[in-house]
Amino acid sequence: MIGIDLDCPHKDVRQPLIYQEHCFTGCAGTNILRLLPPLCLTKAEADLFIEKLKKTL
Repeated sequence: MIGIDLDCPHKDVRQPLIYQEHCFTGCAGTNILRLLPPLCLTKAEADLFIEKLKKTL
């Protein structure tokens, strides 16, 4: 599990990730975006997520 501590409420990032970029994420608290990648996650899939996160931020 990975937590990303944001400077803004997680819903400002999570909503576009889910509905526009089709990346499901979780949340914890008010500013933490939670990721639970599978153990078989490839580097290419991780890079794709990072690009989508950058686009959203």
